[in-house]
Amino acid sequence: MLKIIITTIISSVLLFSQVCWAQSTSIKSINFSPHNSVNQEGQLSGTVTLSSQVIGKYYLTIDSNSQDEDQVASGNFQGNSFTFNLSGSTIESFISSGDTQGESNSISHRLGVYVEVTTGFSGNTGTDAQGQPAGGGSGSNNSPISQTVEFYFDNTPPGIAENLSTAGGDKLLTLSWEHSGQDMAGDNETNKNYFSYIICYREKTADDEKNDAAAPTALNQDGNTEYKSADPEVECEGMSKVNSSNARATIFPLTNDKSYRLLVLTKDAAGNIGYSSKPIYGTPIPSDDFFEHYKNAGGGEEGGFCFVATSIYGNYDHPQVKILRQFRDQLLKPTFAGQLFIKTYYKIGPFLASWLDSFPRLKTTAKPLMAPVVGLSWLLVKTAPLLDYLAWTILLSFLAFVLFSSRNWQKLFSRIMLVFLALGVMMTINSRPAEAYLINSPKNFTFELKFGYYQPSIDSDSSLGKKTGKKSTSPFQDIFGNKSNLLMQVELDWELLQEYGTLAIGGSGGFAQAVGKAVRYQNQVQVAAPDTTVFNIVPTSMNLVYRFDILQNYYNFPLVPYGKVGFSCYFWWITNGVGEISEFKDNDKTYKASGSTYGFHYSAGLQFLLDVLEPSAAKGFDVDFGVNHTYIFAEYQVATVDDFGDENSFNLSDKTFAFGIMFEF
Repeated sequence: MLKIIITTIISSVLLFSQVCWAQSTSIKSINFSPHNSVNQEGQLSGTVTLSSQVIGKYYLTIDSNSQDEDQVASGNFQGNSFTFNLSGSTIESFISSGDTQGESNSISHRLGVYVEVTTGFSGNTGTDAQGQPAGGGSGSNNSPISQTVEFYFDNTPPGIAENLSTAGGDKLLTLSWEHSGQDMAGDNETNKNYFSYIICYREKTADDEKNDAAAPTALNQDGNTEYKSADPEVECEGMSKVNSSNARATIFPLTNDKSYRLLVLTKDAAGNIGYSSKPIYGTPIPSDDFFEHYKNAGGGEEGGFCFVATSIYGNYDHPQVKILRQFRDQLLKPTFAGQLFIKTYYKIGPFLASWLDSFPRLKTTAKPLMAPVVGLSWLLVKTAPLLDYLAWTILLSFLAFVLFSSRNWQKLFSRIMLVFLALGVMMTINSRPAEAYLINSPKNFTFELKFGYYQPSIDSDSSLGKKTGKKSTSPFQDIFGNKSNLLMQVELDWELLQEYGTLAIGGSGGFAQAVGKAVRYQNQVQVAAPDTTVFNIVPTSMNLVYRFDILQNYYNFPLVPYGKVGFSCYFWWITNGVGEISEFKDNDKTYKASGSTYGFHYSAGLQFLLDVLEPSAAKGFDVDFGVNHTYIFAEYQVATVDDFGDENSFNLSDKTFAFGIMFEF
């Protein structure tokens, strides 16, 4: 009796769970991949996602109001989703059978998705001997879940691209054209993403223009109603091909001063391809991007980052310098500690290199001392798979020993510490506890977001104009003009001392970009080329900050003057017309347009305390988010960034105003 009762309860629970699963399950979404358009040669693919894990069967119909009519596909599934694939030929047979709505060339059709849930998900897979989903019980939902979604069966190729135009750049051609947004039957397609393009090109031959002029202009049409899709292999026979998602393309790399034949084929999302456009001809013409123009004007910047080793060996491409760069790139960069060492080295490296340049005899002595470092670096690079984590530790320990065993560095370090000690004594004499006047929660950090305008002083480089026969001594102005460029910066400072004002240390980073056109010369006259060249600058700095906020702390006076001083490192890179890092070749040497330039900066500013405008809101901001004060500010900065007067470096100095907002928390 007990066995019968338990069996009855379990069966009831299972039956109830099946019914609940069947009733609660719904179709969440039907997504096509990659798009909802297909022609007779393509495939319509999609994914149906359900709201729960179930086992069941699905049916697909086209332009039907019932799952029992015009079934185009069916199958079993298990889980919360299933995929379907319908061939274009199968869809075409249903559409052109006469039983569905519309003609074979009509665009919009309805895909009906019907789902019969057999049971809730049980974990079993497969089917039984009758082909039904295995496991989970015998219940079935007699009211299938259904949803209809629109798709496109498109058998008509798109219209032809027209009004082609081309412009020649340095080893490239820019090509643009127009497209009506219609197919060859004259039907409009409102979705701009429905079309893409195939650009075919090759070098021009002697007979091209004569043959193209005699070529027929017939549309890709068979009779008056049937349109056939073009074959790119036939239309573009013997030509190179590139794809574009809009009516513009840049073709590269090409050979300067050689003519090319180009044409465009239009392709729609269903896979139909229209006949080609009329051919057009273009010729790449040499031009100078900014770095090339700067170097041709006599600029001394050579790019690169290795300072000390380059100073010792006298050549950025010296074999031993290359070994050290390999060590940096392969072993240091992938690790956090290695990245920290690289950043530190980039801060102190220029000073060491500049100092070594002042003592030629010391550079000669330093070469043998560098030999063990280079040898160890070479060994670690070669044995990197075995010493991935050990290599940088050994080198860092060796460099630290060499650095701090120097008496000169010990003296310098001692003097720096004495300065900070003196500042600390001065700031704490006769000081009162901070609690005596602080009305907010403790302060530790400040965060700034500021905007200003920036224009580097590259055209004032002392190296410009020294070489004879140069056509310009203002390469930056030639390409980017006199306009200043937007500079955005963020800064984070840690407040060390808060008595008699706030003393903080921190760092900042930002981004500025100058965009212009490359230049070329026609009849000794400089003109703009179609190539776009970009000068990217990432200014970083280490700052010592003092804010005179005593009056604000004591009396809530809203104006706070401040000053900053620190070291700067500006990372930069220059791109050519195709977005690649520019290069300049001088005889057998190649210079890459990327590197960093060092210097120092100082600034003064005035902050306005926004808390006084709405004290209650400011207090809530402090309680809820830990933001003690909010300021807006104006700042004037003088940055001297020229590798400390090195004529073989960019002069990225500037005097700028910046405005921003600061949060103290």
